[in-house]
Amino acid sequence: MIERARPVRYQETYPEWTPLAVTDGPLDLVLTKSKDWAYEREFRILGSLIDGVPTKLDGNFVRLPGDALTGIILGCENQDRNEILELLKAYAPTVALRRATRVPNYYRLTITDESVG
Repeated sequence: MIERARPVRYQETYPEWTPLAVTDGPLDLVLTKSKDWAYEREFRILGSLIDGVPTKLDGNFVRLPGDALTGIILGCENQDRNEILELLKAYAPTVALRRATRVPNYYRLTITDESVG
């Protein structure tokens, strides 16, 4: 069971943070995404102490229900497409693979389907 997941905030501009800002500090950077992603209603689990309680791991992983993962979106700078594709073919052939690409001069991404063949 996943406990203490934090909600992601969605906004139209890049998050700003300075050491003197009255915010959640660096967590603002980790927990903020472009409004383009708001439909996800995402929560994130951080791999450190959250509210004083460590994230519960099964080995090096957080165990999820079998149907929790429906797709993987490769980040803009991902270099591991082939390795991820092999893992999907072997362990999760129904999981969709997509790629994010930056839109120049905007805090926005486009998402395209990746060929798995």
